[in-house]
Amino acid sequence: SKDEIKAFLAEAKLISETQIKHKNVYLISLLALSTAARQNTILSIKIGDIDLENWIIKLKNYKKQRDFSYRISSEEEYNEIVKLIGTRDKSEFLFKNYTDENPYRYPRIMKDILIYTVNYKKSYTDWLTLKEFRNTTASHLAMNGVPLAHIAQVLDHKDLKATRRYARLQQTVAEKAVNEFIGDILKN
Repeated sequence: SKDEIKAFLAEAKLISETQIKHKNVYLISLLALSTAARQNTILSIKIGDIDLENWIIKLKNYKKQRDFSYRISSEEEYNEIVKLIGTRDKSEFLFKNYTDENPYRYPRIMKDILIYTVNYKKSYTDWLTLKEFRNTTASHLAMNGVPLAHIAQVLDHKDLKATRRYARLQQTVAEKAVNEFIGDILKN
């Protein structure tokens, strides 16, 4: 839910601001949610892939072996990128772990944050994982009536077949619209 995402991001931001070894956590979380990209795509962003003037990041879809572009979605995201880049070289990876190496997976603290901000109120079998950030973004787009073709573009799917699993959520939007329409008619 949006409230769960807000709780997760608020805690990720607090940890990024207060724990130097986890300074990447908030921006990684923002990019994971806003780009709906896979973990290896997010963690392999190089500073040279970022065009701050045009608010564009070149991303690599390793599953399909192709590049695609992402437009930075908010001023907050932009500012976090600028803060993390600082005066570093363009050939460096954007994200580094606490040993100054390029991480190959999301920091463990992100999983911990997810546990105590979201999963604590769910049964263990219903726990969300960090992999679901991609699905969460796509699901929210579908629930807000974004056409499947546009969702496929965000997910970097060439074929709508891979995106159709979210079509079921679009039906909910349609049902809600019909109920509101009929409700308005019956008011008179």
